Amino acid sequence: DYVLHLEGQVIPIEKGRFFGSDVDGRMIDIAGKNVTKAGFETVIDIKQCSVGDVKPADDETAPYRLVVCNPPYGERMGKGDGLDELYRQLGQTLRSRFPETRCGVLAGETAPIKVIGLKSNRRTALRNGSIPCHLVEYEIFSHERRREQGSP
Repeated sequence: DYVLHLEGQVIPIEKGRFFGSDVDGRMIDIAGKNVTKAGFETVIDIKQCSVGDVKPADDETAPYRLVVCNPPYGERMGKGDGLDELYRQLGQTLRSRFPETRCGVLAGETAPIKVIGLKSNRRTALRNGSIPCHLVEYEIFSHERRREQGSP
């Protein structure tokens, strides 16, 4: 059995509680092998899909929702308009499908993070190997909660 220690609580982890995705089938194969090698194949589901097709787990009773993503930022995808559109779509997906969720985006320092269109709570400079990056944190509120706080 696996458990998560979070804010003083011990929460049992069931299959499907963690999931990963990538549009690139080669990355899915690598991730799947790493999950199996680490012994987490009963806890982590990996699937191939685009950022616009990512959906939260069906379980609305989850005690905590966290999305962490590492979208391409030049090294894998190159630079250009496609990168802006990917980050814009990431923001739309987070806003529309992941209300009441905390989110962390690991992005290269030159990544178009502003086009995500969300207000960040924190931005931490770090390195992903030799690549200078930022971990940008967001808290995604439901439409009702945004209206209560006077946000659009």
